[in-house]
Amino acid sequence: MIKINEQISLLRRQAGMTQEELAVKLGVTNQAVSKWESAQCCPDIALLPDIARLFGLTVDELLTGASAEKPVAVDLPDVLKDDGVIRVLQFRGRELIRWDKREENGEKNTIKLEFPESGDKAHIEIYGNVESEGDVNCADVNGYVEAGGYVNCADVGGYVEAAGGVNCSDVNGYVEAAGGVNCSDVNGYLEAAGGVNCGNVEGYVEAAGDVNCGNVGDYLEAAGDVNCGNVSGYVEAGRDVTCGNVSDGDVTAANGDVSCGTVYGDVTAGADVTVDTVNGDVSAGGDVIYNQINGDRD
Repeated sequence: MIKINEQISLLRRQAGMTQEELAVKLGVTNQAVSKWESAQCCPDIALLPDIARLFGLTVDELLTGASAEKPVAVDLPDVLKDDGVIRVLQFRGRELIRWDKREENGEKNTIKLEFPESGDKAHIEIYGNVESEGDVNCADVNGYVEAGGYVNCADVGGYVEAAGGVNCSDVNGYVEAAGGVNCSDVNGYLEAAGGVNCGNVEGYVEAAGDVNCGNVGDYLEAAGDVNCGNVSGYVEAGRDVTCGNVSDGDVTAANGDVSCGTVYGDVTAGADVTVDTVNGDVSAGGDVIYNQINGDRD
């Protein structure tokens, strides 16, 4: 059974209060709280209901310590103070289940997440970065995500690096994955050891499989098929290429067809070529259908 001094100290620290702050709330001196927690004396019996009420307990729970591990209900204004301290608060609903803080000392800080004891999956909202040795399965992340496994999440405010596949909504940075990537828009480059299925990509795309995407802000390289919007750089694919305009480079489909709008470079295909306009040369292993070719045609 936990002692009353240990109980008060634990509850105060879980709520993020100093001894002085607790003393003010209870109308006692700092020295009184210090003596309670150091077991020099006990609180006056008349104060027990106020102490219990402050921490969302019954007097019996306070005295017996039966709920020492119980989540503490806390009023946010009592916790969030403008004092330069970085805090991480974990709530289950409106109950505070873990509290961590550190001063601005430049040291990297790792926060342990508390999950339901039942082992059920928990919905987690993270206001910061996520670093995991295993998989990451979460809602929105305001910072970056680094995972030793796959990543399955909603929007990410920074980059994503995964030793497995990535399944996300919008990513506000780059994406590097040792597997396939399924996501919405990516505001950086995208590298995948598998296929890619996404929206617009602001940077380049390199994939060891097929690529299905919107517009690409730089070059695109794929070991398989390419099906995309406009590309601002060159396009190289192991098989077919289907795209919009390619504004600053060549299009190469080593073992497949090419079907594009306007290409501002050369077009090389192992099979058929269907284009609107090509400002360079065209080399095809099959038929060539075009509106205008400004270079040579093989």
